Amino acid sequence: MEVLDLARIKIKTLELEADAAKRIKEYQDSVKQEMEKLDEIARSMTSGVLKTCHCPARSEQFDAVKRYVNSIPDPKESPIPVEQDTVVNPSNIHLCNASTRQDYRLLETAHLVQTCMGFPARQLPKFDGNPADYHSFMRSFMSTIARHTRDPADRFSCLVHHCEGEVAQAIRRCSVLEPEEGYAEALRILESRFGDPHIIATISIEELTEGPTLKADDHKALISLANDMTICSATLKQLQYPNDLNSCRTIGAIVARLPTNMQTELFSLTAKSFKFKRDPRFDELANFISDKSDAAAAQAVYAVGRGYMRPQSNPVRPKPTQISTI
Repeated sequence: MEVLDLARIKIKTLELEADAAKRIKEYQDSVKQEMEKLDEIARSMTSGVLKTCHCPARSEQFDAVKRYVNSIPDPKESPIPVEQDTVVNPSNIHLCNASTRQDYRLLETAHLVQTCMGFPARQLPKFDGNPADYHSFMRSFMSTIARHTRDPADRFSCLVHHCEGEVAQAIRRCSVLEPEEGYAEALRILESRFGDPHIIATISIEELTEGPTLKADDHKALISLANDMTICSATLKQLQYPNDLNSCRTIGAIVARLPTNMQTELFSLTAKSFKFKRDPRFDELANFISDKSDAAAAQAVYAVGRGYMRPQSNPVRPKPTQISTI
């Protein structure tokens, strides 16, 4: 629905542009007519003055002025050459007037609407105030709504619509300002309250360290932890907070969530690093858990395959009891 609304807005914009161009053309024609009338009045007044003046002392000067006025070429008879008349266009280039270009733009917009109707509607998730989701939400909002909507009032309305809870309450008060100022103030409030890099880094790390302990047979939770660590590492590197990931407290809290067998294997690898006086890093732990999650996924696939390939045993039918008749 959002794509269709944007297409309708673009069509309305084109209609307004066409109407404005028509009004400008009419105004130019009216101004041109008025200027022609003024030129005729000026010529008549000049010729009348020259004819009625009989002062012998000024006759030569008036004759000189009259000759000069008559020597001025009429714009209607000798139009000023324009650059377009002297330019030879290539044969493969076709120049269109303003109305034809406007028709082409309307056809392109109609084709865009037909194309968009065949695509599924893009659903922009609502922002609930979680700082960890701030950058992804703003990136999606800027690439969808803000990119196709130039009106600050429409941008502000869509921004409030896609926020909920305390976030919507915080920026809804900006509606009393002018549209452009209110939209800019709403973006500033969102960035100051939910886009602080230190807060985002702290919450992202807490989501990894304060989770429950994983079970040895919980393959889905292991895969989810590996994905969350990859996203967290990319986010903090973008925010220039990579040192918070490599602290012993962060790595130790994540290791404490792993199953016992994985902790034992990881401690063996860490002991080898200590021999070379090198501390373990967050990326190494993430790669270790990612490899284990891949192995768990492969194990789950082959377990399903063995289940399908296992032959079913034929059920033993009970023998019918013989009833003796006397």
